[in-house]
Amino acid sequence: MDEGFSPINADIAFAPAIANLAQTTRRWGILETGGDDSGKLIEAASPGMSVKTSAACVVRIEGVESTVAAAASVAIDAAHGSLARYDIVYVAKGATSLSETAGTAAAAPVPPELPDNAVLLGIVAVGAAASSITNSNVTDTRQFVKVSSRITVDPNGGGDYTSLVTAIGAAVDGDSIKCLAGTHSVAGATVIGAKNLDIYGEGRNTIIKTANSVSSAYIFRITDGFSLRNLTIDGNESSATGGGEFLQIYGDGGAGALVDDIHIKDVWLTNLEGEFIFGTGTGVSDFTVERVRTMDNHSASFIDISAPADCFMSEIAIRDCSLQLAVDDQCIRLQALTAGYGSNWHITGNRIEYATGGASADAIDLDECISGIVANNIATSSATARLDTFLKIDDSDFFTITGNICRYATYAGILITDCSNATITGNSLTGDGLSATAYGISLSAGDRCVVTGNHIDAFYTNAIAVASDKNVIVGNYTGGTGITDSGTGSHVAENLDTA
Repeated sequence: MDEGFSPINADIAFAPAIANLAQTTRRWGILETGGDDSGKLIEAASPGMSVKTSAACVVRIEGVESTVAAAASVAIDAAHGSLARYDIVYVAKGATSLSETAGTAAAAPVPPELPDNAVLLGIVAVGAAASSITNSNVTDTRQFVKVSSRITVDPNGGGDYTSLVTAIGAAVDGDSIKCLAGTHSVAGATVIGAKNLDIYGEGRNTIIKTANSVSSAYIFRITDGFSLRNLTIDGNESSATGGGEFLQIYGDGGAGALVDDIHIKDVWLTNLEGEFIFGTGTGVSDFTVERVRTMDNHSASFIDISAPADCFMSEIAIRDCSLQLAVDDQCIRLQALTAGYGSNWHITGNRIEYATGGASADAIDLDECISGIVANNIATSSATARLDTFLKIDDSDFFTITGNICRYATYAGILITDCSNATITGNSLTGDGLSATAYGISLSAGDRCVVTGNHIDAFYTNAIAVASDKNVIVGNYTGGTGITDSGTGSHVAENLDTA
C-alpha cells in the first residue's frame, strides 16, 4: 500500500477530505500496517444512528501514534426532519476513540471543517428523517502513510548504532531515530539536510552533548522537515556555539527558499554558548517550538530567524517555554525582510528571564508580519540585570498583544513601530523608574490601534506615548507619568494617572 493511498469518492471532494489528503505530506494518517480495512467505517451490526470501525487502526498525527480498536463506534446525531446533512468522523491527536462533528442540515449541505490535529476517516450522509446509517451512507476518506523505519542509538551499546552522528549519516528520508538514555556526544558540524528525520529521546536523561573542544559554525544543519523531542541538549560551554548555533535552519538565500515542517518539543537546554536555533538564507513554515526549558546558559539568543527577500515565514508557534539568557541580546527574534511575507506568528505562554541585561536585551523582536498573537508571556529581570524592551514589533499588521507581564524594562515595555490594527490589552508592564527614555507602551507610525485595560507603572518618561493616528486609548492605569498624543484623530479617555 502506497503513502497517500486514497479511496476518496471523487464525486464528494469536500474541503475536509481535501485537507485530510494534504496531511499525508506531513506524514499524518493511518499507518499502512493494518491492512486495507484498517480504520474503515462501516454500519453497526444492527444498523442505527452510529458507525464503527471495521478493523483496528494506528493513527499518526504530528509524530504521536494512537490505536483505535476494531468495532470502535461513535453515535451520529439525530436526523433533521426534512433536510439532509453531512457529518464527519475522525480521530483526534493521541485519541483512542472516534469523534464525530455534525454538519448543518440544508437543501445543499456541505460537511463541517475538519478540526486541527485530526485525521478524517469518513463522511457520513445523513438523510432527511433518517433512522439508520448503512454502508451506502459512508464515504471512505482514509489516507494511509508508510511506516518509517526506526533507528535506535544506544551510547552504551545494544542499539543499531552507538553514535548519533553515524545514525544520522545512515538514515534516509522519513526515518525516526530513537536515542536511548545516556550521553550522546557530538563533535563538529553535521549536515542533516532534507532527510525529514524525527530524532527523539527517552526524557531528560537522554543527553546530546557537544564536545568541549569543538569550534564550528553549527552542530546540526537542516534544510527541510525535522523533529527533535523529549531529550536534553548540553552545550558543554564549548566554543561550538560560541560563534555559531546548535541548530541551523539553512537555505540558499534565493527567492522562495523555504524550510518546512520543523518541530522542537520537550527539550531541556543547558550550557549553551550560542543560539539554540538560527535561521539563515531561508523562510520557514509550519515551525513549532514547545515546552523548551533552559538552564545555566550563556547563549546570545534562543531563536533568531531572519528570512531573506521574498521568502515567507508563516505558521510559527513558540509556546510554553522557560528561557534563561545570560547576555545582552534578543531572546526570540523573527524577521521577514519583505513586507507581507510573514503571517500567523504565535508567541504564547513563555517565561523569559535575563541574568545580564543591556541596551539590546529585547525579549521578543518581530518584524514584517501580518497577523500574530503575543500572549501570556512573562519577562523578568532585576535591578542589576535589566531588560531593555519586552516586545518590539516593526512593520506589521493585525497583532493581538494580551496578558503579558514585564518587569524592570529600561526603555519600553511594548514598542510598536509602523504596526497598524494592533490590539494591546490586559498587559502588566513595569519599568525601572530611573531611565530618562522609558515608555510603557509606544505607538509610532502605525494607525488604528486599541490600547485598553493595561497596568503600566514606573516608566520615567511616559506610560503611553502615541505618535500615530486614529487609535483608541481607554481605561489604562498609567502610574503618574501619563499619556502623550502627538498624532491625530485618537480617542483618549478614562485613563487613571495616579502614582
